[in-house]
Amino acid sequence: MIEELPRFNQTASRPLGLKVGVHRGRAIAVRLNDRMDYVGQDVNIAARVQGLARVNEICLTESVMEAPGVSDVVKGRPASRDYENLKGIGQKMEIYRIEISPV
Repeated sequence: MIEELPRFNQTASRPLGLKVGVHRGRAIAVRLNDRMDYVGQDVNIAARVQGLARVNEICLTESVMEAPGVSDVVKGRPASRDYENLKGIGQKMEIYRIEISPV
């Protein structure tokens, strides 16, 4: 997505920005109205983390950053780390912000 967005924006009538939030954990899969949906605390955290992201930014939780291979993927990109209060979670979480530089 990061690599293709600038190319897409060259032909789009309105350019798009990318905001990504990633968390990993458990989820409960349920079928509602013939659609699969996912619920649970980790799903709520993922939604809150995505809400923290600004345009051209990826927000990752500590559990994602510690996953095998992730540091190799984000290596060399401007990054910062902070603790954020996430609504409805009840504890501060370590959040990494990775800047996406549009080409």
